[in-house]
Amino acid sequence: MSTKQTTKVQLVEVLLPMPFNNTFTYKTTLDLKINQGDFVKVPFRAKIMNGCVWPIKREQTKNIAIGKIKNIIKKIEIPPLSKTTIDFIQWFSRYNCCFLGLTLKQYLNVPRILDEPKKSIRNGKNIKEKTIAKITEKKLSNEQRLATKKLISNIKNKCFSVSLLDGVAGSGKTIVYLESIKSLLDKGKQILVLVPEITLTTQFLETFQGIFGSIPAQWHSSLTPKQRRIIWKDIIRGKIKVIVGARSALFLPFRNLGLIIVDEEHDGTFKQEDNLAYNARDMAIVLAKKNDIPVFLVSATPSLETYQNAIQGKYGHIKIAQRFGRSKMPDINLIDLRSNELKTGSHLSPKLLEEIKVTVEKKEQIMLFLNRRGYAPLTLCFKCGFRIECPNCYTSWLVEHKIHGKLYCHHCGYNMKVIRDCPKCKNQNTLIPYGTGVEKVEEEVRKNFPNIRVCTLSSDLVRGKEKMSETLRKIIKGKIDLIIGTQMLAKGHHFPQLTLVGVVDSDISLIGCDMRASERTFQILTQVAGRSGREQKAGKVLLQTYSPNHPVMKSLIAGNRNNFFQEELKLRKNYRLPPFSKLASIIISGKKEREIINMSWKVKNSLPSYEGMEILGPAPATLSKKAGRVRWRLLIKSRKTTDLSALIRESLATIEKNKQVKIKIDIDPINFY
Repeated sequence: MSTKQTTKVQLVEVLLPMPFNNTFTYKTTLDLKINQGDFVKVPFRAKIMNGCVWPIKREQTKNIAIGKIKNIIKKIEIPPLSKTTIDFIQWFSRYNCCFLGLTLKQYLNVPRILDEPKKSIRNGKNIKEKTIAKITEKKLSNEQRLATKKLISNIKNKCFSVSLLDGVAGSGKTIVYLESIKSLLDKGKQILVLVPEITLTTQFLETFQGIFGSIPAQWHSSLTPKQRRIIWKDIIRGKIKVIVGARSALFLPFRNLGLIIVDEEHDGTFKQEDNLAYNARDMAIVLAKKNDIPVFLVSATPSLETYQNAIQGKYGHIKIAQRFGRSKMPDINLIDLRSNELKTGSHLSPKLLEEIKVTVEKKEQIMLFLNRRGYAPLTLCFKCGFRIECPNCYTSWLVEHKIHGKLYCHHCGYNMKVIRDCPKCKNQNTLIPYGTGVEKVEEEVRKNFPNIRVCTLSSDLVRGKEKMSETLRKIIKGKIDLIIGTQMLAKGHHFPQLTLVGVVDSDISLIGCDMRASERTFQILTQVAGRSGREQKAGKVLLQTYSPNHPVMKSLIAGNRNNFFQEELKLRKNYRLPPFSKLASIIISGKKEREIINMSWKVKNSLPSYEGMEILGPAPATLSKKAGRVRWRLLIKSRKTTDLSALIRESLATIEKNKQVKIKIDIDPINFY
């Protein structure tokens, strides 16, 4: 007599990488680890999708007829998401008020990530073989040795902690934190190094290879889909030990994460504003806490939020006050453009031009900094005053990029050919470019110094990591005499022969109503100045300004960063601004303004009134039309103890939505346009 063996059917919840907060119930006879994030293929509507088994139980499935529940197609043979990753996804979704499924999508946002055969790349396993011999050969200053010792101590504690590595530009912060990771590699742990821009990795990789004899894996937008698939799978299998990448590297499925490093932690590039809005630095701290591991924040000019936490003792504060070796901090001077008037059509003062000439004669390098891409930010008719604006973005002027012969909108990407005849008054050759961009500075430099080697670096002129790396190598080897660049040159780079830095318009980022304008200006000018005189030759920095008495300029000249920070913190406290409060921005956008206005007021009226909470708006956004969509906004300010995320989620859940109107929530915003 034979016995018929029955296979047990189980119901599981599957999270799909789509704009949902809920999971979907499926049935299966497969051996799935319900609480450990197995990857599966499931039918969804008319598609076959990859999803993740989610560790929750749904009571209402008891009332669903088992025959109506769809079957899981198959289990994908790859390690599941770790429990800490699942916890982080759930926390991230709640805090940033975004769909749970779209947060999962950040982890699966690699084409055919779960469909390719197994492959691996060479990384990590051979790093530690060369580590000990290399590191002991590295000469460190006393400050560097002490800083390294403190970081290693945090690692050995094997628990969550946040440390600020606060060192002046040129102090060797990279060497310090790289040396501290040796003990983790010996234990097979994974290390994530976040950088604001992948262009910063060129010299980082060379430094890393010089210490460890191997290059870490890299994660950035220039990777091919195949490269991304291979790296992703080697991360989840624990084969890759060290990875350096931009903010999206935060969403790699680490198996055994032991340390997170956020280099240039103050940088605004860590804030994502399109689609999911989040701050990668803040999320890195949460990810470290979920994994119970240390996180190092690294900067010469920390954000005020980080600085405040450090001086209050919430974060460890490790300082390096001196530059490495015999190099000294550069001499910073102002060129007051009120008394040193620019010649007509010129944007470089006679004093700056003279210093450039002297530096060229000494066969040393010069950097001219202007944080404005293109040739000119405004095209204006000198007869009737007509300005060329973007048809899709109200109040956004088109920027002339002379090298491309086009006018571009830097918000939506709209472009058109350069025109010189005014479409309004019909006069010919009356449209002229006003203002200054890096291309115009290059034109003036070549006119004054026709025989020197010049290169201009901005994101629209040097595309791709390889092209950028090639240009940086030329600069380091002394094949370029004068570099013109935007903020992509302001941080992290070490140019041994660079002794003169000239800032064309030091006031540019002070314009506007941004509460962080002074902080950002101080940070970027300090970073730019830090490129000068990093070897034994003395460095000089010249800042052209119309505001020599501004606190930022005075602090830069005095070299008193901490005094500037303390004054800024006083102002923030007086006005109840971060880091002494919490902010959340709600942007309502759509095609029809009446629908936008109605929804804006519905959102405001849904929000409760609490003591210490203030709701500003609704009102048209500063950029009231972007990419063809009308934009209104609200700004919510509350006490730090208020759970703004929960408050907003619960309030918006009571509103009847309009599919034509988009509501975007930005917790802890840094831009207010």
